[in-house]
Amino acid sequence: MKNILTLSILMLSFLLASCSGLRVIPQDEFYVVTGYDFTEYTAKGFHITPERYLGTYEPIGVIRIQYIPEFIREGDQTAGMTREQLEQNYVRHADPTRNLVYWHVSKVSADNLIREAYEAASAMGANPITHFEITSDSYQNGSITVPSAVLRGFAIKRLD
Repeated sequence: MKNILTLSILMLSFLLASCSGLRVIPQDEFYVVTGYDFTEYTAKGFHITPERYLGTYEPIGVIRIQYIPEFIREGDQTAGMTREQLEQNYVRHADPTRNLVYWHVSKVSADNLIREAYEAASAMGANPITHFEITSDSYQNGSITVPSAVLRGFAIKRLD
């Protein structure tokens, strides 16, 4: 019984040691700078702010927009696209369940999210979006985790 226990512990140790396939890759420091340009909308008299509005207003509604990217399989669906077009508009993902199968996922654009929010809020009769926030998100498409983004805000109509 003692030999079986010892053998089991050795086998378990070997399995745990051999399953650690993730390696740390050296990396230089870098900065991620995020900023959003609202001047296009401010010029139209429409304001977007992460802050609350302190004046008198009428609440219009909550805005929530989630960007779900396009997902295309490398091969027939990418035929006719240049490498530059793919690199500019898509992120390439290997399918971990199939050898040599790659998917291209369209890149997330904060500008497009903001444009969609502006159009939705304007259609509702709002003139600013307050409590503005964009967060990253993801969802599972089969065996691949796909990046996504969510914009949230509070659409109001200024009364003063």
